Amino acid sequence: MHLHHINDLIQLQDVTVSNYHISEDHILFLSLCPTKSKQPCPCCHTKAFVICKGSRQKLRQVRHLRCFNRETILLIPMKRLFCKQCEVSFLTGKTRYTNDYKRELSKPLVGTTVKQLTDTFKVPYSIGERFIKQHLAHLIPSIQRKVIAAAQGSTRLILGIDDFAIRKGHTYNTGFHDLRNGSLLTLVMGRTYQTLIQNQGLMNQLKELKPYAVVMDLARSYHKFVTNTGKSQISETK
Repeated sequence: MHLHHINDLIQLQDVTVSNYHISEDHILFLSLCPTKSKQPCPCCHTKAFVICKGSRQKLRQVRHLRCFNRETILLIPMKRLFCKQCEVSFLTGKTRYTNDYKRELSKPLVGTTVKQLTDTFKVPYSIGERFIKQHLAHLIPSIQRKVIAAAQGSTRLILGIDDFAIRKGHTYNTGFHDLRNGSLLTLVMGRTYQTLIQNQGLMNQLKELKPYAVVMDLARSYHKFVTNTGKSQISETK
């Protein structure tokens, strides 16, 4: 296949494929060259103060999405850009995976585990876990806004309070649930009365939600918390 066809198919930004070869274990290696010597700084949006760090003679292997049904490695010049005016380095020098690859790994999150994803994509567990946490850090706020909006729109909101640990031996946290819509509204680190009552963000959320009833277990700290936040309708269960 001609190189210009490969460039048209993979469409990598600001780089062009200069060469390729397939290894004995059927891995596709694509050698890349930047189309521009410098890129604008993401802060000041100018190239005037941008300098290059690193040698272009050395190549870094970066994992990319599968191309032509083969595991694909990009061979990229070790070149980092730095803006002297903003004092910011905006191309990380130790990247081993493309952003497209990170996003692809993080897509099938529902109904699976980190272990299953890392086994499927053949990456170390610690690296896969870090990618997923980065993805969730962007995803969770938008989901939380949606479930809180749904809770605020509910008639006679039933608020559930329960404690749980993510893993055996971990510190217990407190979850606040919208029991009518079956969603987790927020998560608070810890489960003591002082931890809950001193959490200003939680207190502000409860004032906005105005639950009709609260369902919780027999933990004294939860009863004291609900009583002191002015919620008169309490249902005990569990």
